[in-house]
Amino acid sequence: MSDISSTANGTTAYTPSITDPSVAEEPSTGFHSYTVPWPGNTYIILEQASRRAITLTASRIRLQHISEQTQDTGNRWLCVEDSGYLGFHNTKSGTYLGHNEWAMRATSTRFTSWESFTARAHPQGGYQLHMPRWWYRLKIVVVASDGCGLEARNHGETRWEFVKA
Repeated sequence: MSDISSTANGTTAYTPSITDPSVAEEPSTGFHSYTVPWPGNTYIILEQASRRAITLTASRIRLQHISEQTQDTGNRWLCVEDSGYLGFHNTKSGTYLGHNEWAMRATSTRFTSWESFTARAHPQGGYQLHMPRWWYRLKIVVVASDGCGLEARNHGETRWEFVKA
């Protein structure tokens, strides 16, 4: 629960409480979750249900638990912006999270429409990530059917959390 109160000068103050999801701390990692993805910040992007991070390993995108990783892993993503779209630049490889016609990847050193995302807050917490597919459709980024990769689909329930790194 949050407190909204009036200050001495008549303005309204917002004080987040411990249960406010915008400042919730994840006990197992100590990370703060539910951060709004914003250009200029570097994030670890966690799948909300499993708490696994989007990680670039040997040019493949995989979900991995933070405990399986070291500081040198490819799970740090600098958020950038172009034409209102967000992009996620891997700070280790220098490539962008994106897709081709068949799969999610992080091989491009340029931020093009294939590496563009939008993030939409979900009413139950976290964010949905959408990517433009051609010029007329947004696909949702979800956990792949193998349980370890990512894919873009027409529908899905995967929610993501952005943790400042």
